Formats: sequence, structure tokens, C-alpha cells
Amino acid sequence: MVAGQGRGPQGVPRKQIPLAWPGVAAGTVLAFARALGDFGATLMIGGNIPGKTLTIPAAIFFAAEGGEMGKALIWVILIVIISMIVMTFMNYWTDYQRKMITTMGRN
Repeated sequence: MVAGQGRGPQGVPRKQIPLAWPGVAAGTVLAFARALGDFGATLMIGGNIPGKTLTIPAAIFFAAEGGEMGKALIWVILIVIISMIVMTFMNYWTDYQRKMITTMGRN
């Protein structure tokens, strides 16, 4: 009965997932950007256990605080490159999904 109504095996309509994808993708990018910028909580909760954990924002902070500006610059360039790659991928993926939804709507 459920399969006959255009629903997948878990009961989620098959048309809802492609339609929801742009919102899910945007939320993922925003969460990624928030995680990159969330410095204080990471530092306080355990983002810097010596020899075990270190986030890129914390590495930038500690390198700059220690006077190692060259090392801090390398971390900054790395985080910018990672962010640009993720944003570019998400833009292409969202455009692709938008085109797929448009062509699905015509059929």
C-alpha cells in the first residue's frame, strides 16, 4: 500500500528528498562555516589536548600567539582553500540538483 503511493521503503515520499536537498546542502555549508569559526567553545572543551587534538582555528591562534606568523599564515591559507573548495562544490552541486528538479518537473 505504501509503495503504491510513491513512498520509499521507509515511508518517506521519493519526491521529498530531492526537493529538500538544496535546503540540506545550504544547512551543511552553514554548519561547516560555523564549525570553522567556532573557536572559543572548541578551545575550552578540548580542542587543544597537546599531542592529541588541535583544530585549525586553534592552530592559527597558538601559532600567532607564539610569534610564528609564517606558520599561522600557512594555516590561514589552508583553511581558506578548504572553505573555497567546499563552497565551490556546494554551488555546483546545488545547481546540478536544481537542474535535475526542473527536468523532473517537466516529465
